[in-house]
Amino acid sequence: MHAPLLFPRYAFLALLAYASPLRGEIGHVPPPRPDVDQGRAPLLRAPEHARKPVEVVSELTLSLPTCRSGAESERCTALDPALGGGLAVLHRPNPYFAFGAALAYSRATTSAHAEGALDGEMFGVGAHGRVYLYETGAFDPYLELELGYGSLRTTLVTVGGARYEDAAFGPTARVGGGADFVVLPSLELGGAFGFTHLLLERGERCAAERCVAGSAPSGAMVGAVVFGLRATLTVGGPL
Repeated sequence: MHAPLLFPRYAFLALLAYASPLRGEIGHVPPPRPDVDQGRAPLLRAPEHARKPVEVVSELTLSLPTCRSGAESERCTALDPALGGGLAVLHRPNPYFAFGAALAYSRATTSAHAEGALDGEMFGVGAHGRVYLYETGAFDPYLELELGYGSLRTTLVTVGGARYEDAAFGPTARVGGGADFVVLPSLELGGAFGFTHLLLERGERCAAERCVAGSAPSGAMVGAVVFGLRATLTVGGPL
C-alpha cells in the first residue's frame, strides 16, 4: 500500500541529486587557459646599411685657385687646376652628426707663363664637422664645415733663374657638402664639393733670397673651389 507512494519520492530525490551538479556550474567562469609557449621572441632586425661610429675618409681633389685683385694677380690666375689629396678621421656618435680632424694638400703648375715656371701649393689642417641627412640607407648625403689653418703659396722661377714666392697663411674655413654610396658593408664611395677661403690672413713675399712679411701679396692665392672623389672606410658596430 505504501509502495506506490514511495516510488515518486525516490524518483524525485534521484532527479534532484542528478541536477544539483549542473546547477552548480551555471554562471561559473572557467579559469583562463595557460599561455601556450611560443618560444623566444624574434630578434630585432638591424637597420639596412646602418651607420657606424668611426669613419676614415680619403679624398682625391681637383682645386680651382681663387685670386686677389692686384697688379701681380696674373701669377695666381695663370695657375692650372691643382691636383691633391686629403685625409680625415671622424667620430660619428649618432647617425646625424660627426666630428674629427682633417688635412689636405694640393699642387698646381703651369708651363705657359711668359716669365717662367709657375706653381702653387695649398695646405690645410683643421677641425672637421658634418651634419648628415639620412639615418640609414645606401645613400648618405651630408653638409660639412672645416675650421683650421691654411697656407697658400705661389712660386715663380724666371728664365734667368730668379725665384719669387708669394705666400698667404692664417685661419681658414671650408664649407661644402657631399654624398656617399654604400658599396660594401664597410666601404662607401662618393663625391664632394666645397669652397676654401683664408680669413684674417697674413703674407710674405720672397725675392732674391730676401723675405718681407706683412699683408698677403696680390700674387698669392686666397682660396679655392674644391671638387673631390672620396672613399670612406667605416668601422664599428651599427649605431
